[in-house]
Formats: sequence, structure tokens, C-alpha cells
Amino acid sequence: MTKLYINTERIYLMSPTAHFAISANINFSFNEDDFNRSIEKLVSNNPSLSSTVQFESDGRAYFLLNSAKKIPISNTNVNIAEIIKREDKIPFSLNTDSLIRIFTNIHTENFDVLFYVHHLLCDGKSLLLLLNEFIKIYAGENTHSTFLRLINNSSDFPKNSKPNMFQNHNLDKISSLWKNTSKEFSIPNYLNLFNSYHQKIHTELCVLNFNEIETQILHKNSTINKVTISSAVISALLVATEELNEKIKHRKISVSIDIRRDLNFNAEDLIGNYISIISFKYRKKYPLWEDAKNINAMIKQKLESSKAKFLFLHIYDRLDHSLIDSIYFNTYGTLNNFAAKKVALAMNHSKKGRQITIANLGPIENIHINSINFFPAPQAQYEHIVGIVTLNKKTSISIRANGSSPNLNLLKEDSEKLKKLLLSS
Repeated sequence: MTKLYINTERIYLMSPTAHFAISANINFSFNEDDFNRSIEKLVSNNPSLSSTVQFESDGRAYFLLNSAKKIPISNTNVNIAEIIKREDKIPFSLNTDSLIRIFTNIHTENFDVLFYVHHLLCDGKSLLLLLNEFIKIYAGENTHSTFLRLINNSSDFPKNSKPNMFQNHNLDKISSLWKNTSKEFSIPNYLNLFNSYHQKIHTELCVLNFNEIETQILHKNSTINKVTISSAVISALLVATEELNEKIKHRKISVSIDIRRDLNFNAEDLIGNYISIISFKYRKKYPLWEDAKNINAMIKQKLESSKAKFLFLHIYDRLDHSLIDSIYFNTYGTLNNFAAKKVALAMNHSKKGRQITIANLGPIENIHINSINFFPAPQAQYEHIVGIVTLNKKTSISIRANGSSPNLNLLKEDSEKLKKLLLSS
């Protein structure tokens, strides 16, 4: 069996919140035999879907292809949001099971499908590729395999993205501190942390759907103000949750960015984790669209710097794998280690949870999909997690709220307020 060694993906390995999902309503009638055959063909084309995670004696983790149990497929009439909230609390058995679970909801003339995955497997755009490949197989169209390609090391990054001297010094210092106190973490450790975390922290989520006319208005407002949809949504969310966070001077904003075109290999049609994070602090000061312009300028400035775009990935590549694992045990478990704490803070991991993160899959066209929703991983350090996708000129925005007792009614009120703000000129 083939081994693929995990490197920068290690950040997801011990995370208690590394699950995400895409749901879609497919414009075909449902046939169980055809569906199962299509999934089997998808797995045959993409062996990573039947991989498990194993460990070498030195702690290195790897995907073992074609070693997992059969992918679980469940038919249900339960609301998608409820399925996701339930599955968020069920850990993947990484060393025996596939890293994807599939759910269907059958209607008279079409059906819903939910691909629920562990982030170790891939990112959001990769999951879209897999969904599109599945639909083509189901429709009897010609398709090609979408292979997994892991990031090997920093040689896959642009040369001008290397950390500066100060950052290198800090990374060397932290690594030196960790050597004296290093600790390996096992799958049982992960399961204990996972279950403990989900007993304390809960997630609520809702979805905002913009019809074609509303999407046109959203794009028009953003174009007039020369900002992206993501910048507009961040600004609107700051306004919508202003009362909730009125005592907070600044909120940390994190934006997922697609780095496929920046890598030293062609990743456009591959599956993997080809995303990085840029982050900054922002305090709401002005009316919505003025704040959106400021946020857009800050994002643009970060995106123009390869060092900023690849900083997190260089950290994942440079630090010992057990130190990367430790940030979750130090932040959400019982570990108390100075080096782990420093890394956790550098990577925005905090129990305070007053951060916003946003991921936008951009526009897609597919005549076989009636609607689609994207649910990014409810990462523990974020209070609000936003996922955006635009299908056939209609936009969907999912919003999750993390916390010990998030209020669904309040989240719905804030979300509706956000939608009204985005559609106002």
C-alpha cells in the first residue's frame, strides 16, 4: 500500500474542530444503485478517499492509501444543519476509517448530497472538485481522476516567501525550547481531547440564500465600493454583531486564501490542502461600506506579500510535528507548556474566541446543481465562521457561531441583519 507523508497538513491532525462540509441539491432523480456505483467509481479514481492515517515510530504521520473501511453512506430526512452539528461531535477513527462521510436526502425529482470530511483530506475547493467529479460520473459523462498531492516541504513555496530574520530567530528559539520538553501525542490522546472539547463547546449555524436578483445587488454594491464580497461580508458581520462585542476594541479577522497559483507545481486540478491564512486586527469605526474599503485594503496589502501569505505554512513546515500537535492540548487540554503556548498564540489559537474567519469558494457554474452550501470547519479559536459560495449567479453564505452556549435565535437575527446590510446601498 502507498504511503503519503503528512507535512503542512499536520495542523489538522489533532484539532478537535477539523471537520467541514459541502451540501448540494442535485438536479437528477435518485437511483440508489447508480449512486453507490458512482461513489465506488469516485473512490477508485481517488484512492485518497479510502486512506487512513498511520504513524511511524518517530511520530511522522502518513496517509495509507486503500486501507480504510468502506465510506459510510446514510440516507436521512434530517435538516442539513442538524446533521452537521451532530457529526461535528463524532470523531473520525483516523487509523481505520475513511476521512469522508456521505449523506443523502431524497426528493421526488432531485436529491441532496452532503460530503462531510476531515480537513486532513483536502480543502474546500478540492471538495468541490470531488463533488463535480461525482456528478459527472452519476450523469454518465466523461471525467478524469482528481489526484491527491501533498505539500512536501517549503521547496514547494515561492522563494520570496521565506520568513524574515526575526521570524526565523523566533522559530529557532521556540524549537529549542520544545526539544527539552517534547511530548508525542497519540490517537487516544486526540480522542480524549476531542470528546472533552465538545462537551464544553457547541456550534450553531444558519444559512443565508441570496436569489439571483439579490446576488446582483450584492455584487453591484461591492463593485461600486471597489471591495470584494468577502470584505463586504466581514464589515456587515462587524455591524450585525456590534452589540454582542461592544466592549471589544478590536476583533481579529482571518481570511482563508487559495495558494494554488503560487505553488511551485500545478495544483489547479489536484486535491489537497492548498490554503493559507492571512490575519489582522480591526476595530469598527465607520459606516459599513467605509469599513469594507478599509478591510479590503488590509487584505489586499497582505495578499501582495508572499511572506504574509505563506507565513503560517512555513511555520507548519519548520516546527516539529509534536509541537504543532501540542497547540490544541495546551489551549484546550491539560498541557501547560511555554513553547506550545507561544506557537498557539502565533497561530491565533485562544480560548477568548472573539475572532472572525471567512472562506470564499468564489463563483462556480454547474447546470446539474440547483443549490449549494459551504460550511467551513468550526475552528475553536473563532467566534464566527463564515463560508461563501456563488452558484449559477446565486450566493449562499453560511455562518457558524462557536461558544459554550451559542444562541441560535440571536445568530438568525444577526444573520438576517447582515443580509439587509449587504443589500443596502
